[in-house]
Amino acid sequence: MKNKVVVIDRSKWRTGSYSQDSSGIGDTQLLNSEGFMCCLGFGIAQVGKVKKESLRGLSVPSSIDRVVSPFSRREKGQVLDTEFSDRCVVINDNTVTSRAKKEEKLQEEFAKHGIVLLFKGEYVDGESSLAKEKSENSQKPLDNLK
Repeated sequence: MKNKVVVIDRSKWRTGSYSQDSSGIGDTQLLNSEGFMCCLGFGIAQVGKVKKESLRGLSVPSSIDRVVSPFSRREKGQVLDTEFSDRCVVINDNTVTSRAKKEEKLQEEFAKHGIVLLFKGEYVDGESSLAKEKSENSQKPLDNLK
């Protein structure tokens, strides 16, 4: 069986809350309103062939209206998250684990399900990105005075 591949674009990856080890901006969701995705969002969109836009505002795989293996399962008529998804949420959202360690641990978890997890691009730092955006916006009116 050929391994499936999921590519996480670090510039669109949302991890953690707001700490030095988080990345991206906005809420940590499968796809948030700022266009950032958690690791499961990337996996579900690429392996589960779920349209990216249908993930917007959802926090966990069981929020999707169907089973997307290996991210969710059906039990007693309900769609539930798998232990795999639960472990990935803990890794992705941890505020004290380094980004490199998150990548390593997530690659290990995805590999257990025959999925090669690759990372590309550069990180967007949530705190500094928001501060930079606010600073740029506050400078615009002053630029007109010159």
